Amino acid sequence: MARFGNYDPSNSVSETGNWNVARSYSQEIVMEHYRNLIQLRQMARRGHIEFSDQFVLSPEVVVIAKHNGLIWYAQEILDMITDIFFAIKKKGNPEKILSLKDSIKNTQKVIPSALKTIMKKEGSIRIINEEKHYRILELLTEIHEKMLFLLNEDDLIYYTKEYDDPDEIKRQIMEDVINNG
Repeated sequence: MARFGNYDPSNSVSETGNWNVARSYSQEIVMEHYRNLIQLRQMARRGHIEFSDQFVLSPEVVVIAKHNGLIWYAQEILDMITDIFFAIKKKGNPEKILSLKDSIKNTQKVIPSALKTIMKKEGSIRIINEEKHYRILELLTEIHEKMLFLLNEDDLIYYTKEYDDPDEIKRQIMEDVINNG
């Protein structure tokens, strides 16, 4: 059987017999976005992800990496919203998520203005408007934090359900045995 990442088909059937991919979806899709967001934020902030890269990357490459990291960070937040929006159910949260999506789209419009090209005799050089770049990064980080807060409120990151009542579990098991043999 073909596998998708770490997908385990044995986890896809719930206790009631219904098909359920929530665990696999969270592990594969949500966590992949989460890891990407952390790395892209680092790239936008530093111009590299790995600590040792700072010693081998030229300043020009770092400038482009910072700028691209900012672009990709914004897009990754939008992609995560697209992939999780259907699961947002707590009253008021879908509207808040859509508002964050609008904020990101507006922010994306100003990202290009954080990178400037200066013409010199030797050729052109790209520089970052540091103040604007880090202001945009701060705004995207705040949107990212708000999105994670909303996801957590809907139990899409940490599951906060209280433990089930043991007597209720026992009753359900007995009912299943009596009804299903």
